[in-house]
Amino acid sequence: MTARRFALPLAVAFAPLLLAAPASAHTELTGSTPGNGATLASAPARIALTFNENLRAGLVKIKIMGANDETWQRGKPAVQGNKVDQPVMPDLPNGAYTVGYRVVSEDGHPVTGTLEFTVNKTSTAPAGTADAPEASATPVASASSEGGAMRWLMVGAGIAAGIGIGIVFSMRRRRG
Repeated sequence: MTARRFALPLAVAFAPLLLAAPASAHTELTGSTPGNGATLASAPARIALTFNENLRAGLVKIKIMGANDETWQRGKPAVQGNKVDQPVMPDLPNGAYTVGYRVVSEDGHPVTGTLEFTVNKTSTAPAGTADAPEASATPVASASSEGGAMRWLMVGAGIAAGIGIGIVFSMRRRRG
């Protein structure tokens, strides 16, 4: 009877965790210059990214890729709080570019993603498009979090709930 008194509250306490959604408080890109999908009339001198959380400065990586897997970033990114500033090689030619990023928030969650822009120096894009900050970035479909602590917590809670439920059913069988 003592095991049953312990198992039932344990099972009831952990059962809701099986249905809980994983936490979504991870670092997200909230803005960029140039904006995702922008067409620029001139080559940018830098790429600026803004996130919703402060970042670990030494763990930020930015890669600017052009045609034929050419890289166009110059030096290391400068990180200040939640902002990243990556210098770009001078004289980017016309073409499509992908900015890949990997950042780590202060709580240790690594996040990766990409954004794209096009340089078209004969474009009729409005003046200032290259330097005007975008109020908010288009959601980046390829962003992902690599944090697994919550996943393991959920697995542990599921196992504990399963054991508790198993004890309750085995106690019922002995009784009946």
